[in-house]
Amino acid sequence: MARLFSNGQLIATRRSTDLSLPVSVYDAFAEHAFEGNPAAVVVSDEALDESLMQRIAGEMNLSETAFLRPLPGEGRYALRWFTPTAEVDLCGHATLAAGALVLDRMAGSLDRVTFETRSGPLRVLRVGRERYAMEFPRLAVTPLEVPLAAVRELEEALGGRPVGFHASVNLIADYPGEAELRALVCDPGRLGRALEALGFWGLSVTAPPAPGADYDFVSRFFAPRKGIPEDPVTGAAHCALAPLWAGRLGKRKLLGYQASRRGGFVGCELLEEDRVRLEGACVRVLAGALTL
Repeated sequence: MARLFSNGQLIATRRSTDLSLPVSVYDAFAEHAFEGNPAAVVVSDEALDESLMQRIAGEMNLSETAFLRPLPGEGRYALRWFTPTAEVDLCGHATLAAGALVLDRMAGSLDRVTFETRSGPLRVLRVGRERYAMEFPRLAVTPLEVPLAAVRELEEALGGRPVGFHASVNLIADYPGEAELRALVCDPGRLGRALEALGFWGLSVTAPPAPGADYDFVSRFFAPRKGIPEDPVTGAAHCALAPLWAGRLGKRKLLGYQASRRGGFVGCELLEEDRVRLEGACVRVLAGALTL
């Protein structure tokens, strides 16, 4: 036990067995710092206790913190994702951040990395300077009839009335245009209760772009039941949005824009075998260590 003194007074003690974990923060789906969606990536050689990972994610207080651990074999890592309040099964922007960290700073000359996750193996590929592509599972999307009372609750929670719904892992609500979508203001408590009543933890809202826009669709994502009132840019949501809009527009390659305050672009391509490719830029904005 190390003892720290100032002017002869004991001010702190420190265990000689303190754990130090490298941590980086990346702005994912961002061309520049302070855009896109920030994610923390914590690296550990050993598996961490689940409760410790949850506490770290709460301390980082970002929409997602990724926990990365090397596995036997070249370019293989275990990956888990935590919001400040819960573990999630799939996260796009934190996977993009983890891929950027591995490919740029940990894996030498490799151009691709495989993450073993709760959603199966996920690959991240280098496609350009600070640009990466992820191969994710394509999520099923089906039309959904929502009771009128629930529609009214959602309208009250967001300040705008949806014009249609689809079910996927999360609820998808259609709005008539980009202006209506951008005008939404979320009441997290009310939206959380409305989603719980419908059996979902998250909500994608989506609409066609404004005339003259250079992207194919626009969206926002809310997950108050996971401690995220609004997520800046949500890669995993595009696993459902990409097939939905591909069917509407008759094209396999699309560009989505998530119209949060920070904003970000997600390139989408439907692949064979029920996969979707998501592409974006990633910028490292912080590097340091957690001392526990």
